[in-house]
Amino acid sequence: MESDIKTSQEKFELRPVVGLTRGLPLADLEALTIEAVRTHRRLVEKADQLFQALPDDYKFGKAAGGAQHLC
Repeated sequence: MESDIKTSQEKFELRPVVGLTRGLPLADLEALTIEAVRTHRRLVEKADQLFQALPDDYKFGKAAGGAQHLC
């Protein structure tokens, strides 16, 4: 049973994306993909900056919550 849960969590549901992008010229699809990758990288960088700014107690899980978790 556990393996079924793991498998379902690892699946990606792409049907909505395929439906929304069907018929788009390849250049448009490429531009959308590139922008999505760039956005993802910016968000990851921002998340890392916010994490690094936390006090050590929060980074290492010794404390949780507080104003520093709110943007």
